[in-house]
Parts: sequence; C-alpha cells; structure tokens
Amino acid sequence: MTDWQYAFALEQELEAAEELLAARVLDELPEFKLTLEIGAGIEQEAVGLTAHQFSQLLQVAQQSESVAVVINYLRYQIGRSKSPDNQGWRYAEVGQILIQHLNDLQRMARNVAQKAVERTQGRTVAATPEQRDQAWIALARLFLAMVWRSYMLRDNEQKREAQA
Repeated sequence: MTDWQYAFALEQELEAAEELLAARVLDELPEFKLTLEIGAGIEQEAVGLTAHQFSQLLQVAQQSESVAVVINYLRYQIGRSKSPDNQGWRYAEVGQILIQHLNDLQRMARNVAQKAVERTQGRTVAATPEQRDQAWIALARLFLAMVWRSYMLRDNEQKREAQA
C-alpha cells in the first residue's frame, strides 16, 4: 500500500461520514438553530457567544494535528473566562457540549480509519493509532465547520429579526 492510496480511501470514508456529522449537528445541537441567543442582543449587549470565538476555535482545529489540542483550547477558554457563567464558552454550557461531541467522534474515527485500511490493505490489518488520530482530527474539523456554519446561520437570522 502506498500513502496516497490510504489517503484517498480515508478521504472517501470521511465523505461518507460527513452525512452522519451533518445529522448530528442538526439533530443533537438544535440550540444553534432555534433557542440559543447568540451574538449581540437587541440592546447591543453582548450575549453568549460571538462569531469571533467560533472562528478562533475553527482555526485552532485547522492548524492542529490533534483533537486533544482542540479540546484543551476549549477547556482553557472555558476556564479563563472572568465573566459570569452565561458568557463566552460557558454560555449554555456550549463549550462542554462541544467537548463531549469531540470525544464522541473518536469512535467514529476508529471506524473510518479501519474501513480505509481494510480497503487498501485487507480485512486482517488494523488501523494504527496514528491513522485513527488522523481520522479523528479530520472528523473534528468537519464537525466544527458544520457547527460554525450552523452558528453563523442562526446569528444572521437573529440580526435580521432585530432589524425588522
């Protein structure tokens, strides 16, 4: 097996998993769609999370090679907040919810990596820890990008409602 063959197989498996991730964001994180007040409120008072916080999280995920780094970044942001519990990543426990989902993605990453290995090396070969970690960070990036898109849609809806 060559590296490009595995990379191609992994990419195909990630595309197949993308549908499951989209369902997870839409079904299990509905607060980003319906009820979570985000961004600046009608009185222009900071409420909850801002687009900047989500874009920073996404940048951390894109630049990191490890989900552990992304999770530690979120924990740091949750812990360093000097504002009340309803601000920043503490708002509605969004930071903790995302950490839980990122941890849950590890099982899906194992399956994705194993399927990619089986496609290129056969059913008797197991995915290495490095291959599983590679799949995990790829899934985490996809997941966080979807959450960010969902957040931005909700944020834009809120701004339009405030202007109306």
